[in-house]
Amino acid sequence: MTYHFLIRGRNCEKYLKECVDSVNAQDFPHTVNVYLDNPQDDSLAVANDLKIRHKIDHLGYCAERIGLCGNMNVALVEIQNREGVDKDDVVCVLDADDYIHPKALKYVDREYKCKNVLVTHGSYIKLSKGRRTRVSKPYKSWENIRKVPWRASHLKTFRVSLIKPLKSDIFIHNDKYLTAASDLALMMPICELAGWDRVRFIKKEIYYWRDNTPHKTNVKDQKRCEAIIRAKPKLERWCE
Repeated sequence: MTYHFLIRGRNCEKYLKECVDSVNAQDFPHTVNVYLDNPQDDSLAVANDLKIRHKIDHLGYCAERIGLCGNMNVALVEIQNREGVDKDDVVCVLDADDYIHPKALKYVDREYKCKNVLVTHGSYIKLSKGRRTRVSKPYKSWENIRKVPWRASHLKTFRVSLIKPLKSDIFIHNDKYLTAASDLALMMPICELAGWDRVRFIKKEIYYWRDNTPHKTNVKDQKRCEAIIRAKPKLERWCE
């Protein structure tokens, strides 16, 4: 089993190397896939240098701004269609200005030892506060993820097999990509497809979230997009 890290970012020149290094410190088979969304700084130059030095396996670049939701959609399509990627491999979603614990995959892999597990989410440290976030909790088996407070946070991982049954419009509203809340747009349907018996919560803090970067501060837009996502129809449990 291979872990495929989908690292999404825009203006991340200050943080990208730290992010990539934290992934490459893992002791499990993995690939590093960076997707840049029309950066206005030197992110592309940093990424190209990392790729030349074999720190990045795949580099995707959008010349026109499509946002985190568009970026995530591009990444999922690409990884699903890539030759050599197995349906039992695992996708790990990571923002380019964040980083992970040196032993992050040790805790994730422990859960995926059970073939029944399709999704994990977990606990993260807010770097601006230096403490664990309060939203990091497991869901209850009877809860509707679209009706309860958001908790399917970092590190977000799921089997490649869950990409295919995803609805094509999860990131879209009125024929345009949503401009915020990409984590909710992805993980709400992913968890619905899996079913709570196939989702695991990781208590250990294995993700470090840099919450004071510009693209993470538009609260009004986040709430607007969250309302749209929560109003979308619930997906039925997926069976292969």
